[in-house]
Order: sequence, then structure tokens, then C-alpha cells
Amino acid sequence: MSHSQRHTPVLEQLCSLLVKDYYGDLAHHVFTVLARYGRQTLANLTRESYLDRKAIKAGLVVLIQQHLIFHSSIDPRVAYYEINWQRSYALVRAGSMLKLGEDRFGQKGVNVLANVVYLGHTRISDLREAYFPSPNDPSDSDSDDEPVGNGTLRQKANGDGLTNGNTPSQAKAGQANGLSHQSIEPADPQMPSLHDFYATINTLMRHGWLVTFDELTFLSPDDLEQTVRIEAIADMFSGKPPLAAKDKALLEEDVLRRRRLVREKALEVPAFKSLQSSSQAERKRDDDGAGSNKRPKLDMPRTPISINDTFPEDKLVVGINYEKVNIAMRTEQLTRVATQRIGHSTGQVYGALLYQLEKVHQRCWDEWSDPAATKKEDEDDHEDDPKYIDPKFLISTRKVAEVVDESSLDLFYGLDPKTIARVMGIAAFDGTKFDPPLDPHNLSRDQKVALVAAHCSLLARDPFHFVTWHSKSGNSQQYHVEFDEVVKACIQLEIEKTIQAQKGPVAVSVIRALKRKGRISEQQVALFLMQPLDNLRGLFTDMFRRSYIQTQEVPRVERREAKLSMHFMWYDQEQVRDKLLQDVYKAMGNFLQRLESERDEIKELLTKAERTDVVGNEARYLSHDEIAALKKWKGVEEKILLQLHRMDELVAMLRDFAGPLGSP
Repeated sequence: MSHSQRHTPVLEQLCSLLVKDYYGDLAHHVFTVLARYGRQTLANLTRESYLDRKAIKAGLVVLIQQHLIFHSSIDPRVAYYEINWQRSYALVRAGSMLKLGEDRFGQKGVNVLANVVYLGHTRISDLREAYFPSPNDPSDSDSDDEPVGNGTLRQKANGDGLTNGNTPSQAKAGQANGLSHQSIEPADPQMPSLHDFYATINTLMRHGWLVTFDELTFLSPDDLEQTVRIEAIADMFSGKPPLAAKDKALLEEDVLRRRRLVREKALEVPAFKSLQSSSQAERKRDDDGAGSNKRPKLDMPRTPISINDTFPEDKLVVGINYEKVNIAMRTEQLTRVATQRIGHSTGQVYGALLYQLEKVHQRCWDEWSDPAATKKEDEDDHEDDPKYIDPKFLISTRKVAEVVDESSLDLFYGLDPKTIARVMGIAAFDGTKFDPPLDPHNLSRDQKVALVAAHCSLLARDPFHFVTWHSKSGNSQQYHVEFDEVVKACIQLEIEKTIQAQKGPVAVSVIRALKRKGRISEQQVALFLMQPLDNLRGLFTDMFRRSYIQTQEVPRVERREAKLSMHFMWYDQEQVRDKLLQDVYKAMGNFLQRLESERDEIKELLTKAERTDVVGNEARYLSHDEIAALKKWKGVEEKILLQLHRMDELVAMLRDFAGPLGSP
């Protein structure tokens, strides 16, 4: 089974609650049947769910549209359905994803992302139609609702819709945009023109936040492997499975290569003809001039794209790439850890460095990585060196300095005064102040690069080794980030925080001793901690019961007696990580149940408050007691959602930023 498809009963319960909160009881019922029985056909779903086939299909449509389940038809006679556990859990971080998208792409970018999150996956032409309705839209008579540019639904009859940028579970009733189908104006003032629309889509695809979807996208990892394996056997062995060990190894390598090709194909960004047409029009107009030898004025205002123009990219189906979301979350969390350990300015420099590296990393960890044995023969010899670093993963201090805003960040903060004096070219420092005084917001380019290099040196010397020095390039330094080691250290930090909160500092000392020494006897642990063994046995038992440590009894004689046996213990970071992950899943499920319970207590009041005539006129339609109850509910909801957000960050650190750690 693929590592991403591993699931437990607590994760099943959590994802079922999320689906119910977002998409209602019907989708929840179908989802729970699939969670209970696993991979099923439509006939089996109908039998196990006690629903008719029409209702089952309606629920499956919602789940497939949101990519919450895989479906495959490898057998042409029947289709199989299976839950996509990674995408189902990702429902909880929809708000976090939009916040990260807004920080990186602005209002236009997050507006498009909100639409795609709401729709699950969509064709670019349909998304364009939502932002810029055609003058003669034939779909008026086909449907009552359609998506619009504000990431919500636009009702064609009365004009009542959802507010701008809300996701399904967070949306409140509000005023619609008031646009009719006969208008050719943009449906959203945040997307003023078709050129802005295509440019935003192109930017999101180039940064990897939007990827193309095809039939293979909806296959589960196991079905995808089976599909490419059949193709590989047909191409390499004429359809006959290999029998020799060497041929089997070659087949496995080719299957892995084909799986990577399928994955990388989704990341390919086609040439957007919509963005080239205006530039080509300007060139043609200049070329038609009488003997003009001037360069085309490509920086002049572009020719507007007509509402009736069509382009090849309109046929693309796009969806959210949650692997890029994980990378953005990793940047935020590692920046926070560096800030807590070293300081604000150094943490912000680290955040700028990680942001630059986001462009070259496609995922936090690669389950289908290319093994070293498959390197091409024509590659340089130095690439066989295990210490070799691909130049695209190197980042120079000069490049980091270009994105650091010294006007809002004090680059002197956290640095040694002698380092500052050396960089700024002054020698007078009396222990309290510089002479002459220095302005941290008025720096030359070289001074800024040198200060950034000093902060990177602090990051490299930290025990977490946030960055690793690689080489010197001109007057700047080149660094790279060993994400696996940094994330592993952060995971250990979270484990120690949890153990200290539950069992105290002595338990943390036990974990550190076992992590450093490996498998040792309980007498040796007591010796390292300099405490009597009798005082620690109760702690050892409790930690073993909580799965924080592992123990083994080895008899010294044939008789199995406790006093004649040796008791060894060790620490397994991977097992403790999985244990904490299940605890967090369970806590998140409890919070969602609490949220549902609190909502049910004032269900009628919430229904009344969400009426379109009440929104904005609460003082007129609601009593003082109802307003007070509504205010109390909003406070409870905010606290619960905040706790869910914090626990989701812990899940991301424990699960998404690194692959299997392995036993020490």
C-alpha cells in the first residue's frame, strides 16, 4: 500500500466528520460506507448502504468532483471506488491554504484558488465563464446555480448567493454580485480583465499551485502502478511477465520511472496563447509600419482579449496541488521554529531563504524518488559523489538579500556588535553604542548581503542546522537546506514537548539518553540520569504503556525469572511519531464533534441569523438574548477552529514534511 494511503480508525472518523461538515449527510453516508468496507463497486455500495442507486450516484458525484475518492475502470465491466485519504484530510486546511496563497499571489491569486477549492477541479473555460459570463449564455435554462468569480455560487433567479471568497463550510448567506448574463463586465472587480485572469492562472501553474488533471489523476496509487506495470510489460517483454530476477529488477525501475512521468506531466505548464496574442498583435502592428526599424513596443498597453476569443488552454482541467501547499506550510513552520530559537530578524531572513527555495522544490518528500542506480551514464562524475548538491537547490546570500526588506526589518538585531562593526566598516564600539551611530534601514547592497550572510551563519551553527554552508560565490555565500534533517529535528522537538507536558522533564531526559545511546539496559539509563533505578521503574512502565519507549526482557539463565533477566529499552522515533499522530487525529475528531454539538444547540438561531433579510440588520430582527447567544457561539467557534488549526500544523510537521524516518 502507498504510504499516503495508510489510514487508521481515528483518521476514518475524522475524515467522515469533515465530509459531513462540508458536503452534507448524503456524501457523508457514502463516504462512511467506503471507509468501513474499503474499495467497492457501485453494486456493493448500493447493497451495503441501503440507499438506492440514484442516491449513491449523487453522493459519488460530489466526492469525485472534490477528488475525495479515487475511481478506476481497469476492468471495463465495472468501476471501483476508493477513498483518497490525503485529500479527505486536506479539507481541514482549506482556510490555511487560502491564507498562504494570499500571502504569495495576492487577492487575484487567492480568488482563483478559492474557486478551484470550491469546485474541486474545473476546466479553465468554465472558470473563465464564471468570471466573465458570455453575452448569450445558453446555460440559463439548464441550471439554477453556477459558480462565479467570487469563489461562490451565483443564483440566476433571485440573485442571492454566498459571500466573496468563502469555502463551503465557512460560507454565510450574503448579497450576490447583481450581474446578469447579458453583462460582459467581469463578475468580480478583483479580476478586471481576461488578460488578468489568464495571467493569474499561468502564475499559479508556473509556481505549481495549480496542476492539470486527467484520467490518471483519479486512479489510486495501486491502480496507477498496475496501469503503468501493464504498459511496461507490454513494451519491454511483449506482454509476458518476466521470470528472471534481473528482468524483474529492470521492470520495477521502469514502473517507477513511468509513475514519475505521470506525476511530472501534471506539473507541465503549457504555453498560454492568450498571453501571447496581445504581444504578437503589437509586433504585427509595428512590422506593418512604413520601414520602421524600431523594436516592438511590448511594454505599451495590451490589446484587450475579446469575450468571444478562445484559446487552447481553455480545455485544460486544473486542480489544487496540495504538495505545494505542504511546502508553503513547511516554510511557515520552519521560519517560526528558527525565530523562536535564534531571533526575529534571523528567522525572517530564514523565511526569505525558504521562500526562494519553494520555486525549485515540487514536494516535501518523494515517495517515488529516482534511485542512485538509475543515473544516466553521460552525467558528470561528480554527481556520483554523495555530497554533490544540485546547483538549483543552492541559494546565495545575495539572492536572499534581494527579497529582504531592510526598511521594515532590523538586520542588526541578533548579531554580534563586532560583526556589525566589521560589516559596516567602523571600529568604534564602546560596549553600549556605535560611534558614529548606524542606521539599520539605510544599507548599501554589499552591506546588506554581508549582514544576511551573518544571519545565515547563525542558522548554520544552530544545533538544528537550519542551513548548511556549501561554497563561496564572489562576495556572497551559497547555502543549501537539508530539509530531511531539519524536519527530523523539529519532529523530535515536538515529541519532547509532548512528553514533557505529560510526564515531566525526567521523561525527556530518558528519551534523549536512549536516542543518543541506542538499546541499553535500564541500569545504564539510571546511571546516565544519575538517579536510583527504583525511582525510575514506575516512569519506565508508564512510558512503555504510552508507547514512548520499547522494552525487551533477555533471560540470563534458562529459568525466566525477573531477577535473573536483563531488561533492555530503546527509543523508536518513527513509532512515537505515529502514536502522536493518532492522538492528534483523535483530538481533532473530538473538537469537530464538540463544534457540531454546540452548533446544534442554537441551530434555529443560526438559521434565522443567516437569512438574507437579517444579515446586516441583526439589531432589528434579533432580540438582545439572541444577539448575546450568537456572540457567544462565534467566540466558541473561533476558539475551536483555532485549536483545529494548531493541531493541523502539528499533523503537517509529523506527517507531511518528511517520509518514513526508520528506526535508529
